[in-house]
Amino acid sequence: LHCPTEGHTPLRETLARWLASRGIHARTSEVLVVSGSQQGLDLLARVFLEPGDAVVVEEPSYIGALQSFRNAQARIIGVPVDAHGMRTDILASVLEHHRPKFIYTLPTFQNPSGAVMSVERRRHLLELAARWRVPVVEDDPYSELRYEGDPLPSLKALDEHDLVIYLSTFSKVLLPGLRIGYLVAPPVV
Repeated sequence: LHCPTEGHTPLRETLARWLASRGIHARTSEVLVVSGSQQGLDLLARVFLEPGDAVVVEEPSYIGALQSFRNAQARIIGVPVDAHGMRTDILASVLEHHRPKFIYTLPTFQNPSGAVMSVERRRHLLELAARWRVPVVEDDPYSELRYEGDPLPSLKALDEHDLVIYLSTFSKVLLPGLRIGYLVAPPVV
């Protein structure tokens, strides 16, 4: 028995409902089930990147994402991370000079630094992305691992311009051995 390429429809419907409870409003048709978020990163690299294209990443960043972008022969441009996440003051200049295909970020418990991007920086990142019309790939495998404090809204939940592609997985919080992830993207993607 084969399931649809985009994933088991009842799972996608359940994911859309669960995401809505987190402020991410997505139709079932905007949810793609993948075999772990690494496959989602690989698919995004294949869809968006041609050899020589620029990608903005946090510095340091998740090694699996860097490998996917290098495999696509992208130019990787790092933006430093501090205790409040990606330095969006530096990002502004980077976007002006490099015109990347997308911005890759782990705003909540960033890998490997553990930094959590402040709400102010989340909003600033989205303002910059909208100004330069640059998609944002939000990798969010760790937000459910919060043990104290209030959760922060995801970039996707704050996105008013439909520029954020949201990627997450169940392997960090639920089923480490069962590689299931999901991607939420605008219909054009």
